[in-house]
Amino acid sequence: MPLLLLAFFGAAANVGSDGVVLARSKSGQFVVRGLPVDGPSVVAANANAVHYLRLDPSVLTISVERIKTALLAELRQPDAWRGTIYVTVQPRLADDQPVTITSLRHADGWNYRLAVPEIISRDRYLRAVVQVLVMEMANRAGGERQAELPPWLVPGLAAQLQAGAPAAL
Repeated sequence: MPLLLLAFFGAAANVGSDGVVLARSKSGQFVVRGLPVDGPSVVAANANAVHYLRLDPSVLTISVERIKTALLAELRQPDAWRGTIYVTVQPRLADDQPVTITSLRHADGWNYRLAVPEIISRDRYLRAVVQVLVMEMANRAGGERQAELPPWLVPGLAAQLQAGAPAAL
């Protein structure tokens, strides 16, 4: 089913001999790598029904594009991306794995690596994707130093997106 969704949304995915999925999003900005998920995509973690996402690389390409589209609409900006974002879904090794974002400066601009755990809360996932997208937007001019973001910007934008269209994200 996920590969059918990818074909519908125009994303491309390959499954290696080791079972690892490598998928490129429709716009080409995101390259996602990870193991396919055979379980449910939303998991209730405790009695308070805090929902966690189980990230499947094939579906993740669609999700990050939707978040980018919502963010660009909120900021009233065109899709003029320059930096590729490589997303790696880390298999579950321990509870509460960190999300890491690494910026890589190249002669022609910046690229980013986003490593996310396979199981993550919706809020953490949204904040991580918004953060890497805002970093890419801020660094499009390709300066030697990475732009510094105000600490309130990413949480505020993520909350605004979630309040505006939570089902679409």
